[in-house]
Amino acid sequence: TSSASGVWSLQEQYEAETSDAWPKYTPVAPLTNPQSFSLSNISSTPSNSISSAVTGNSHIYGFDPSGTYFFWAGYSSQNIRRLVASTPFDITTLSSDRRIARSFSSLQYGVELSRDGTKIFSYGYNSSNHVYSSTLSTAWDLSTVGSWTGSGASLSSQNQNHIRFSFDGTKLYTAGFSSSSGIRQYTLSTPWDISTASYDSGIASGTTTEALFISGDGTDLVYNTSVSIFAVNMSTPWDISTASSPTTILSSTSNVRGAYIDPSANIFVSYNRGNNTLYEYTI
Repeated sequence: TSSASGVWSLQEQYEAETSDAWPKYTPVAPLTNPQSFSLSNISSTPSNSISSAVTGNSHIYGFDPSGTYFFWAGYSSQNIRRLVASTPFDITTLSSDRRIARSFSSLQYGVELSRDGTKIFSYGYNSSNHVYSSTLSTAWDLSTVGSWTGSGASLSSQNQNHIRFSFDGTKLYTAGFSSSSGIRQYTLSTPWDISTASYDSGIASGTTTEALFISGDGTDLVYNTSVSIFAVNMSTPWDISTASSPTTILSSTSNVRGAYIDPSANIFVSYNRGNNTLYEYTI
C-alpha cells in the first residue's frame, strides 16, 4: 500500500499500521473554578431566584463544570441530592433528579466533590467530626456511589460547616461552626485523603462561617456568615496566612448558606435557608 501523494502523512501512516481511524479531538468542559474573580462589582440585588429547589437546613455545592448538575445536601433529611439544569448555569431551570441517603453518620451538613466528579465527601457536626469520603464510578452520578469511609482525626478541633478542596486535592479549607468559627487550611500529604491532613493556618471570622468558595488559582476566597458575604485575597496562592483583611461584598443577607461562582465568573449563587430560596447575583 502506498500514499496517494507518494509521501506518507502521520494520519495515513497511523491508519495503515493500526487499521483504525485517525483519532479525533473531542473538547471537554474545563475542570476549573474561575481562575480568579473580583466581586467588587457584584449586583446588590439578585438577578434570579428559585424557591423550593433546595429546602430546609441545607448547604449547596453548586454546579458541575458543565453547568448541567447542581448538588446540595440536607441536614434534616440527611440526603445528598442532584438537580438538573435544562439551561446550563441557570438556577431557574433546575429540577429534581437523584438523591442518596447518608446513613453512615448523623448530623451531616454538606457535600463536596472533586472537580472531575469521581470523588465525593460528606461532613458535619458529630462526636468525631469525621469527613466521610466515597467514589462515583460514573462521574457526577450519585447512583454509582461506592462505600463510605470516615477519617479526619486531625480536623477534630473544628465542627465543619463547609469544606472545599484545591483542584489537585492537596489543600483543604474548612468553614467552622460556633466556637470553631473561621476558615482553616490543611495540607494533605496524599491528595484527597483526609487522614493525611495537617493544619497550616487559619483566619477568624468572629462568628459561624456558613460556606466558602475558592478561585482556581488559589488567590481569591469568598465566604459568608449568617448575615454577610466577604471576600479576601491571598497574596501567595493557596496560603491563607497571606490573606488580606475581609471586604464586605453583600450585607443583610440573613440565613445564607452556600457560596458558588461559575467558571466564567459571571454569577454568584447563594442559598437562603430561611425561605428555601436560591439566589443568583450578577458579577
